[in-house]
Amino acid sequence: MFKNIIFFGLLSCIQHNLFGGHLSENLYSICEKSYDYEEAVIKNLSREEFQNRMTDNVKRLLNFKADPNWSGKKNNGFTALLWACRNGHTDAAEALLAHGANIEATLTNEGWSPLHLACCHKKREIIKLLIKNKANINKHDKKGRLPIELLCDQNFNAEMHGDLIQLLQNETVTE
Repeated sequence: MFKNIIFFGLLSCIQHNLFGGHLSENLYSICEKSYDYEEAVIKNLSREEFQNRMTDNVKRLLNFKADPNWSGKKNNGFTALLWACRNGHTDAAEALLAHGANIEATLTNEGWSPLHLACCHKKREIIKLLIKNKANINKHDKKGRLPIELLCDQNFNAEMHGDLIQLLQNETVTE
């Protein structure tokens, strides 16, 4: 029994040293990063290798029970999933969803959901992942816009995004 107490005490110290204390804040910070060019150059990582490392860190933190729905008081309601969707971190978003991340979390100011962010930033694989996981495609933001409307903004390219429009339209339920 005494050995177990020492082991778990040691494990707690290792967790603290590896993750700097607050697991949920670190999870948030990892997903907040887009492609970190400086880190990639220093470590000679391709974009894919950078994404793989980031996803491994997300999974590790989630396994240590980091809260996937943590949101700081001054960050407009951003969660790790909202950041992952905004930045196109598909594998990290999938891991977050598997660990109970709120697929309908919204940004405080805009009322944007993960699907709104993915559509606004044209994150094709994230959009597909969110629809597959039953994201509400009929959710309006604070200006009354649907995610599909953010996909079809001034930067819309029918050839490039037409399949996503079709996918969103097939899922839309008339209210």
